[in-house]
Order: sequence, then C-alpha cells, then structure tokens
Amino acid sequence: MHLDENPDVFGAAFAFVPFEKESRIIEIAPYVYREDDTVVQKVLPAKYNYTSTLWYIKPVQLREPVWSEPYYDEGGAGADVLMTTYSVPVYNEDGKLIGVLTGDLLIKKGE
Repeated sequence: MHLDENPDVFGAAFAFVPFEKESRIIEIAPYVYREDDTVVQKVLPAKYNYTSTLWYIKPVQLREPVWSEPYYDEGGAGADVLMTTYSVPVYNEDGKLIGVLTGDLLIKKGE
C-alpha cells in the first residue's frame, strides 16, 4: 500500500464529483489515513461538504495540481497534525471532471 511505503504521506482521498440520485445530491469521498501504526479507512461525512473546500475548488478551477498552504488539522483526520495537501483534478478521456485525488503530506504531528 502507498501509505506503508511512504511514511511522510499522512493520508489520501478521492473526492468524486457530486451527482444526483433520487432527488438528492450525493457526495462521496473515501479517505485513508494513519492512526498510530495502522491505516484507517473512512468516507468523509456528508456534512463536511468537500466541494466548498480550497483543496477541491482550486485544482478544479485551475485544471491542474495544487499544493495547499500548510494547515493544522485538529482531530479532523483522526489526529492533531500540521500538514499540506496536494490535490489533482482527474478527468475522463472526454475531459469531464470525475473527481479530485489528494495526498496529505505530514509536516508535524501534535504532541
């Protein structure tokens, strides 16, 4: 697994473009991250609304990969960490956006 081979990578996600199903907007973003010596998998909660975050918006608008400014994620990914996120927009062969792939690079873990 990518996280096992790269100890500085804290986590990774794929945030799919939202879609409508049965008159509801569905947002799905599977996320894997480190928690102590294990890798934990979860889906970002619906209330998170990832499509309004800079790590999603900026690469989509620019149509290119983007590094975030370093930020302190207090318990948001299962730990208190200082990290930066690399976000890459992903398109199908027709040029239609299918989602944003992210990698969270660990800068410092909280005490």
